[in-house]
Amino acid sequence: VYQDEGVIVDGVFVDVRINGVRIKAAQTFQYLGVHVDELGNLNKHMHERSVAFARSSSWLLASLRRIPAYTFDFMTYLWRTLVIPVGC
Repeated sequence: VYQDEGVIVDGVFVDVRINGVRIKAAQTFQYLGVHVDELGNLNKHMHERSVAFARSSSWLLASLRRIPAYTFDFMTYLWRTLVIPVGC
């Protein structure tokens, strides 16, 4: 369990040091693109994915408004290649 920049494992506070420098415990970390918190939850990861999805979809919509001459097939292609992979 994370507590005050340290970790308690089996009721014992674990103090990690490398060359005498204390290493602080992280509340969340990213591994292979997945955000995980100290309890193994993916709440942070889901939040980051939703932010990226909103950003990419708003960018796409803003771009499409500037040039209204896109065909429906091209707009569908953009949506499938730019937005859907970020949201999944």
